[in-house]
Amino acid sequence: MQDSEKEKGSEGVLQNCPKENPEEVSEERNNTDKAEASQVLRNKKAVDAAKLSQGYTKAQLIASERFSGKRDALSALLSEEEEYSVFDAEKVIEKFMKGKVN
Repeated sequence: MQDSEKEKGSEGVLQNCPKENPEEVSEERNNTDKAEASQVLRNKKAVDAAKLSQGYTKAQLIASERFSGKRDALSALLSEEEEYSVFDAEKVIEKFMKGKVN
């Protein structure tokens, strides 16, 4: 085969080869990145929700950074024998602040 025929043959193959549209590739990557980020966020929210609903002792809640300004209230209102979720502890404090403690 002559050089000119080789060149024509390779050009023909390249001409028939589909070319990627950079905009489509970029959009596809963005969509994939968004989907992955969305999944990570859902996982984080699920972990956070699990932590908030998990049971903690009175001592753990009092020692937590979250309740640093409400330690005295928690000390007075929570029982040593029970476990409380973060939601429960916040409800107890909220009721106390509204004057609705039993």
